[in-house]
Amino acid sequence: AIKAKLEENIISLKTEKGSYEEKERAYILEIQKKDLVHMQAVKVKERVILENAKKKELLYMEEARLREQTYMQESTNRLFAELKKQEERNKKELEKEKKSILQSERRV
Repeated sequence: AIKAKLEENIISLKTEKGSYEEKERAYILEIQKKDLVHMQAVKVKERVILENAKKKELLYMEEARLREQTYMQESTNRLFAELKKQEERNKKELEKEKKSILQSERRV
């Protein structure tokens, strides 16, 4: 009877030990799973940050290009305006010279 009781206790202890080892393994797996999920979340976050940085850089580059284009357009517009003014001055000057020549011909 004692031998049977000891064997029963040994079997019970082995079962408890096995159960404990299974629980420990399950706990470790759960921790590893949580670590993996956390690492994946960190990687996703890093990727999103990098993508956003690239988008910002592209936006800044586009803004710079547009500013330069606007400056060039304004500069061109100023040059055309100056050319028109010069053309008007030249026309007036030619008209004056024409009148002067016509007046001097009439005198002669």
